[in-house]
Parts: sequence; structure tokens; C-alpha cells
Amino acid sequence: MRRARVVLAWAALLAAIAAVQLAFRPDAMSLLLGAGSAMFVALLAAVAAFAGRHPSGEPEPVPDLSLPTVVLALGASAAVTGAEVGLWLVLIGTGLAALGAVGLARELRAERRDGGRR
Repeated sequence: MRRARVVLAWAALLAAIAAVQLAFRPDAMSLLLGAGSAMFVALLAAVAAFAGRHPSGEPEPVPDLSLPTVVLALGASAAVTGAEVGLWLVLIGTGLAALGAVGLARELRAERRDGGRR
């Protein structure tokens, strides 16, 4: 359930943004896009709430923090934003994403070597 809180908060934020759109009399497509994405993310929160359970009832151990994952996400976001801003941001974002991917590969290799113990 702990993992689902963040995803559920994201769904609530998307729903709030969709509700604020009502004040500006949006067209149906804009409103459906905002509300639909909020509902989809809420569905993902429900999936995340039950995904970490083993059939035995024991929760699956999941690391709380992973800096390479954040770096990978920021790099990918910067690279996509760079499509609008310019090539310089695409290159910076690609470099950050590559750095995050290498760090993530190191974490996964260390986890396998340790047998998943932390």
C-alpha cells in the first residue's frame, strides 16, 4: 500500500488539474484527456497496491531510494523536452539518462550478487 500512495497522489493532482479546467470552459477532448489520465493513474495506483504481495502473504522487499532511477527519469525528461528547446538539451538529457542507466545496471548487478539482501 505504501507504493500506491505516491501514485494515488499523482492521480489526485491530475484530477485537480482537470477540475480547474472546468473554470475555463474547455472543449470535450481536453477535459476527457485530463480526467481520463487521472482515472488511468488511479487504476495504476490500485495495481501498485497489490503488486508487491507474494502468494504466501509476505510483502516483496522493494528498495525505497534509488538515485540512478531519478537521474534516468530526469535525463529522459530533459531529452524529450529538448525536442522543443534545442539540441543542447537533448544531448544533456541523453547523457544524464545514460549515466542513470549505468548506475541502475550497477544496482541491479549488486542486488543479484548479494542475492537480494539489503
